[in-house]
Amino acid sequence: MTSSHETLVDASALPAVLEVHGASVSYTPKGGDAVTVTAAAGAETVTWIDREGQQTKRRELPLTISTDAAGDYAGVAEPALRATVTIGGELWNVEQITPLAGSFARLSLVRLEPAGRARAAYRGT
Repeated sequence: MTSSHETLVDASALPAVLEVHGASVSYTPKGGDAVTVTAAAGAETVTWIDREGQQTKRRELPLTISTDAAGDYAGVAEPALRATVTIGGELWNVEQITPLAGSFARLSLVRLEPAGRARAAYRGT
């Protein structure tokens, strides 16, 4: 549950964060047209998944956007699951949406990439 303090901080700080750290990204709803919005990315996390001997790299990225389509940051009025976001040429999937105070939302983005990892004792190590 979000406290009133967190709500106040989100509502007052997020416009400044987008102003200073915001970058243009492309948001595309499933079956819709792409829209360019200003967004601020958080810290990326990477986990490795081993499925039947196949290594997959799971990259996760929190992304804050405006939900005011007519506002200063060209937001998305109703962000949706199964949408995609393109950042620097990389396509990310929207896995979760968390509404924030003051007409903002945090999108949890995920990107899965096949990856080979060296096995123990491979190359003599």
